Amino acid sequence: MADNTTELEVLDEIVDVLGGQSGQYETVVPVLEDIRDLLGGGGGGGGYNPALSVGRADALTGADSTAQWAQRVTAGNGAATVRSVQGASVVWNQLSKNDGVSNTTGLTRTFNANGSVTIDGTSNAKGEFVIGDGVQVYKDHKYLVKGCPAGGSSTTYYMGISVFVIDTGAGGIWTSGSSAISHFKFFVKSEQTFSNVTFYPQLFDLTAMFGSGNEPTTVAEFEQMFPAAYYPYSAPTLKPVRIAGIASTDAQGGELDAIEWTTQTLRAAGSVADELTSDELVTRVGVRTYQSGDESDPTVRTDGTTTYYPLETPTTTPIDPPLPMTYRVQTGGSESIIVPDGEISAAPVLTVAEGESAGELVMDALACIAAPDGPTATANHALGTYLTMGGKLYKVTSAIAVGETITAGTNITETTVMAELIARTA
Repeated sequence: MADNTTELEVLDEIVDVLGGQSGQYETVVPVLEDIRDLLGGGGGGGGYNPALSVGRADALTGADSTAQWAQRVTAGNGAATVRSVQGASVVWNQLSKNDGVSNTTGLTRTFNANGSVTIDGTSNAKGEFVIGDGVQVYKDHKYLVKGCPAGGSSTTYYMGISVFVIDTGAGGIWTSGSSAISHFKFFVKSEQTFSNVTFYPQLFDLTAMFGSGNEPTTVAEFEQMFPAAYYPYSAPTLKPVRIAGIASTDAQGGELDAIEWTTQTLRAAGSVADELTSDELVTRVGVRTYQSGDESDPTVRTDGTTTYYPLETPTTTPIDPPLPMTYRVQTGGSESIIVPDGEISAAPVLTVAEGESAGELVMDALACIAAPDGPTATANHALGTYLTMGGKLYKVTSAIAVGETITAGTNITETTVMAELIARTA
């Protein structure tokens, strides 16, 4: 469909898909209007309906959803459209310096330039090696550890703070019971053999990053906001959103599409956030040098050096020409914000209309007409009622009970919306 498709032309196409003939919509307006409403339309006049957005994949966008992410697995299919991007702030830190201090394992360690550590050999006894200098941890702060080689366990090898087992290969989150200088260590039991095994030890103070009560509760939630396999050491530093567009991949991980913008900086302080849309940037948050007491003020965000605070008067900057906001997506693929090379970005809050293919919209329209079911019935169906199965509409010719097999030509017969409407209005 072209971008100037009229509402009636959209309805006419739906009639065709459902088995009718072009031009017959006048006799079934009430049902077609229901379908139109389901697809997000409304009103009359027959003009272009802005609620229907046609994307590069000849697909329509579905309902808006709002979430915070820097990378996510795609649920929709076809086209996705960004409605808005809201700012965020994070006191970024990665507390592990990957330079070894001691080694009681008998293993050979190689400290690589990219921050990883490669280990070889067989451990001669139960032991450990310390990763970097001691780390200050704070009582009741939540910490995330990640980067241990996959396949560890409490009886083979693991990584953690002092004696706490919190990462055996998939990362882990731990709450400190006291404030102390602790050591980040790799623990290994005896007779464990490694051959060119590489890991990326990382330690994050989640409470410092997000604030008490706002920490991610799972490693997966953290990685949705910070998806890189490794982040280098960083003392706590206040970071805003730095976004230059969005890229998508297909279900096999190949490049699918991208929209690119001039890099935008979006901040947040308390409940106030900057906001970017296609045609304007609303700046609601300012930047100032830290002032005494900022760390106790819930309306600001600070790292002890720099503070973000709400502006008394927001400013609006028009963007002309408007930014491209629609990109192709594929179910099972991914979407990632584009961050300038070498930078760390807080994860923005994005409102996106998920992609929905024409086929999926037809299925939605059919579900509006009759409930989907089969091939094994999940509900009772009385004689003369309707159901949809496999993208087709059927009339029930023999009563069907829950658990029975639904079979065309046995207890249902294939039909179309148009055929049934004509039969009822003849």
